Amino acid sequence: MKLSVGAWIKHCSQAVGVTVGAAVLAVVARAQPAPPQPIALPVNTDAGCIIESDFGSGPHKNFETVVLQGNDLVHYWRDNSNVNFTWVRGQVITRHATGPGCIIQSDFRSGGHGNFEVVVPEGGDLVHYFHDNSDVALPWQRGQTITHNATSGGSIIQSDFKGGNHGNFEVVVLEGTALVHYFHDNSDVTKPWSRGQTITHNATSGGSIIQSDFKGGNHGNFDVVVREGARLAHYFHDNSDVNSPWRSGQTVSNIAGGSATLIQSDFDGGGHGNFELVTVEDGRVEHYFHDNSDVHLAWRRGQTVTTLASGTTGLIQSDFKNGDHGNFEVVAFSAGHVFHVF
Repeated sequence: MKLSVGAWIKHCSQAVGVTVGAAVLAVVARAQPAPPQPIALPVNTDAGCIIESDFGSGPHKNFETVVLQGNDLVHYWRDNSNVNFTWVRGQVITRHATGPGCIIQSDFRSGGHGNFEVVVPEGGDLVHYFHDNSDVALPWQRGQTITHNATSGGSIIQSDFKGGNHGNFEVVVLEGTALVHYFHDNSDVTKPWSRGQTITHNATSGGSIIQSDFKGGNHGNFDVVVREGARLAHYFHDNSDVNSPWRSGQTVSNIAGGSATLIQSDFDGGGHGNFELVTVEDGRVEHYFHDNSDVHLAWRRGQTVTTLASGTTGLIQSDFKNGDHGNFEVVAFSAGHVFHVF
């Protein structure tokens, strides 16, 4: 019996007991958080970042994430041309991972798709891997080691700083109790990574970095969230002067918990998109947001995303929408499974 690709994926997902996600529009119409849907078997040991890539054959682009399974860091993807499709296991990125990875899609390309870039800890080394997306069958390639002193996973972005045709890579990683900024000048891929400034000496988790639309010159600020004990703290760097120190912003939460993931959304009350983050507190993934129409306003607690969480979370705003704003998409880890919630 021959099955179509979609039918084969559905058949396989039922065979291994993986629940297929509900239709996005039906969930939005009910105005309720979606029930968590497990991404894949076998048993996982941590989640990582989620992105929406430029791959996709329908109106919605694919989701991509990286999942820790023992010491294997594995790439998973979801074909969003049909909301009934489940997640698909891709290639193993490295078999030496000792913590969660973080994935982005960069402006490096040799075909129609930007490369995937991943940072992942391997013992004390934080290592950069990349995938040449001109051919999806190509293996992942190991790049340079960013630091030999990592004590957490890293968070990576590509910024608008550039000395050639490619924006720099920016990473934050924990080294003991210091959260440190590293960057790579992508005008020459053979250059080593450079150590930037220390953001805080009181960190107790890895950090999450974005480049926001706040700017005093030609470059958007860097914004970071990181745990300092029970305190979830916001830091920012005014990129109008690269030599200026990082500055402490507001406290997001004083409830003890894990690391957080930060984004800037399309909710805009006055010239700047809101900051949105998710973090694990007391076994729950909690959503917090900051109304950036006034930087002096306090962070506000939103909804509980899911009560099924014990580890790293990822957050994006996707191109799924039933109104003016794209949906929020979260990956969370609990009891050997990685769940996608929106």
